[in-house]
Amino acid sequence: MNEGLKAVGKGFLQLGNYLFVAFLFAPSFIEKREMTFSDVGFGFIFLVFLYALGGFLIFKSTKQANNNKGN
Repeated sequence: MNEGLKAVGKGFLQLGNYLFVAFLFAPSFIEKREMTFSDVGFGFIFLVFLYALGGFLIFKSTKQANNNKGN
């Protein structure tokens, strides 16, 4: 289970990396317009959520693995 949590956490981090590039470039290409502050704000909040979720899952799986080694 620990390896599964770690893999899911790394997946969220990788998704965050891909969406970081998408939030930077996609709105101006899709709609041919300048990015607004709300685009940047939404993208930033969503990325922080993804990175926090991924980091939490990796931390939780590592902590569980360390607890299991001690027992």
